[in-house]
Amino acid sequence: MEKLKTNKFVIFYIYLSTFTAIFYLGSLHLNLSNSITEWLINYQGGFTRRGLSGEILFQFSLFFDLELKKTILFVQICTYAVFYYLIFLLIKELNNYYLIYLSFFSAIFLFFPIAELEAIGRKEILVSILMLVLIFLKNYSFDFKIYITFILSILILLTHEIIFFHILYFLFFLFVLNKQNNTKNNFKIFLFLILFLICSWLLFKNIYTVQMKDEMCLSLLENLNVICGFQTHYVANPLETYMGEVRFPNWNAEWIIRHSFIMVFGYGPLIILSFFTSFDKNNTNKIIHKIPVPLILILLIIPTYLIFYISVDTGRYHHLSYSMAFIFFYGLIFNNLIILNHQSLKKFENYFFPKSKMLCAIIIFLVCFSWNPKAVYHEDLGSIPIYRTFEKIDNFIINFKW
Repeated sequence: MEKLKTNKFVIFYIYLSTFTAIFYLGSLHLNLSNSITEWLINYQGGFTRRGLSGEILFQFSLFFDLELKKTILFVQICTYAVFYYLIFLLIKELNNYYLIYLSFFSAIFLFFPIAELEAIGRKEILVSILMLVLIFLKNYSFDFKIYITFILSILILLTHEIIFFHILYFLFFLFVLNKQNNTKNNFKIFLFLILFLICSWLLFKNIYTVQMKDEMCLSLLENLNVICGFQTHYVANPLETYMGEVRFPNWNAEWIIRHSFIMVFGYGPLIILSFFTSFDKNNTNKIIHKIPVPLILILLIIPTYLIFYISVDTGRYHHLSYSMAFIFFYGLIFNNLIILNHQSLKKFENYFFPKSKMLCAIIIFLVCFSWNPKAVYHEDLGSIPIYRTFEKIDNFIINFKW
């Protein structure tokens, strides 16, 4: 059966996503958009959440006398190029099943940050890249994997606390890898969790005042001639501020139906595909052999949606949550930890999908390319995102600079 790496449309889609993302990043960096100002947060006014990456970029730009916004742009372009390339490496050896296509082209996956520019260039992409790094450490020892993952997860926690909601993916992946159920390795995973929770708690309890934020903004202006934007001001707000914006218990029926639609059609193909997999008993922890893969996938997805209680940016977090589920699931296949039942999957697709390739292409278009979630929870769905993306290029091309 043909592999995805030989499918010209898959390759074209990866290239399209990569270069379109680079174009829009280059067009947005001149303005103080949220994708830029989030990276400005640093420690110049004192220790704060999300400040590590900003402090590194601040010091780097100051030392080499560089324009800070261009330094941020370079980092953003590198992260997106690495992300899309690693996704291709992850899926290139997979067979051409319709469910794999539907999960890969999901409306909440690769193209979402491009369709909704409010989401492009954000720090949460580092969480997905770390999951990919863990997966591609396939031939390294268990100790190396857990130490690298722990160190990088703490660094990302200091860059963006969103990793807190996704840490179970890393811990469970390591647990699956502990195929002998070695007590020493299980203790290391448990210690990883405890230390991560302590660091998260200390970060949450840290006090960061408006005066400290003003000192940071003053330092940016005096040293690098950069004005603080929205995200840099927002970092001084307490958690209650975000929760007050969301008003989750007051969501109306329309919003609930819309986000249910996003989850059913965004996640559906991936969840259905997981029913045709099982754990490889020779390569995985014996404790999880009898647990259905779909159940594990759903249990890992659920905690990632706790962020909906404290953030209005539901589109971004649909995207991140799905990205992590996708990477985790196909990472299990890549590491030979789960086995795909090809015979059962073929029977399912022969029964439920039409024989006509044209009709199948229409189904894929309707499920994956005809809609996209918007950035904020109360906004309606977008339509035909690839068309809309290219339709608005004229409005941004004048700003494209390096």
